[in-house]
Amino acid sequence: MSLGSLYERGKAGVKTWTDRAADFLEAQRPRRGVIDLVARFYERDREGVQSVLGSAIALRLFLFVIPVIIALVGFLNTAGFENYLERSLDESKTTGQVASSIYEASDTSGSSGVVLLITGLFLTMWAGRSLAKVVVASSANAWAIPTSERKTTLRVIGLLTGLLVAMLLVGVVVGRVRSLGGLAATTVSLAASASIIAVVWFIIAWALPNSTPDPGAQLPGAALMGIGLACVQWFMQGYLPDKIARSSEIMGSLAFTVASLGYFFIIGRLITLSFVTNAVLYERFGSLSELLFALPVIRRIPHRWPIVARFFDLKIDGDAASVPHPAP
Repeated sequence: MSLGSLYERGKAGVKTWTDRAADFLEAQRPRRGVIDLVARFYERDREGVQSVLGSAIALRLFLFVIPVIIALVGFLNTAGFENYLERSLDESKTTGQVASSIYEASDTSGSSGVVLLITGLFLTMWAGRSLAKVVVASSANAWAIPTSERKTTLRVIGLLTGLLVAMLLVGVVVGRVRSLGGLAATTVSLAASASIIAVVWFIIAWALPNSTPDPGAQLPGAALMGIGLACVQWFMQGYLPDKIARSSEIMGSLAFTVASLGYFFIIGRLITLSFVTNAVLYERFGSLSELLFALPVIRRIPHRWPIVARFFDLKIDGDAASVPHPAP
């Protein structure tokens, strides 16, 4: 038997096995809720090309952070806080080297600080616009929003840019708390980072295209983003620095580049997964608001104040309020 025949037989056998596995899983979906839920996540992630969009978000995040650092260096130079900048450069193990290079390349005069500040702000808004377009596309794909309804407004661009800058600054502050060392400092920094990131991402996701104005539908993705990104930040700032230091002796600055790009890629995938999580859980189980307004006393609130029903996208039916969502 020739090598080509063996290859064809092996290929046919693998295809048969995968087809049988796919048929088995498809038959189990109506009876196994977990299998159905995992299949929904996979299908929505694949249909929305979220892996590609996650990579695009990662690249734009990297291009977004650099002008933010330029603007920060310019502001601190202009305000006369250079010493604070020097102390803070080592807090971030992924962007600190960029900030250090920018700071060393610029002089400390006020005019130089103003030029850096203006240049950084302009580039930040430009990069924020490009980043917002991809984030809007990712959210719209996750919620199956038609192309005609996908609008990247100035409000979305400004909100996304401002909140991401705030998130970056909070990360520096939390990193300083973590640098104090000890279990208490690490626990407090992790909890604070996860909470702040979750709140910020909740606001961002709520402003992006989705199938419902109900804020409760954005809570699962916000929780995923907060916990996931806080853990990634801890890994990058608590565990990886020693690895980078040892690798830098062999690989030079390439170790820093690989770590930074990997960090931004993970963030990009977390962003896309947060959108998919919101959409799939809402379509499968409804919003968390449905559970809240189904409680004995709280369920009467939408009847008495219709503005609450409109705000949470509630449908009043008899004595209970429920959240309308697409059928599974």
